[in-house]
Amino acid sequence: MFDLAYLQPADDAVEKACNRIAAEFLVPTEVLKRHVPQRLQNLDYETVFQGLARNFKVSPLVIAKRVLDMGLINYQFTAKRTA
Repeated sequence: MFDLAYLQPADDAVEKACNRIAAEFLVPTEVLKRHVPQRLQNLDYETVFQGLARNFKVSPLVIAKRVLDMGLINYQFTAKRTA
């Protein structure tokens, strides 16, 4: 199960592995790294996540989770902006 409140997966090892594989397939790390840092400096988070979500054909929440998992933002960054 997914803990939406903290954007964290359940504590099951198989589920975590499946989530990592699916995330990399849907939103490759290297591609995302090239786009996120400069966009977060120039645009608001919502615009960035929505634009990337359209490009990758996933939800903005998927982009936010990937960016969080990659360490490009922290949980406080997302919590402040989703409150």
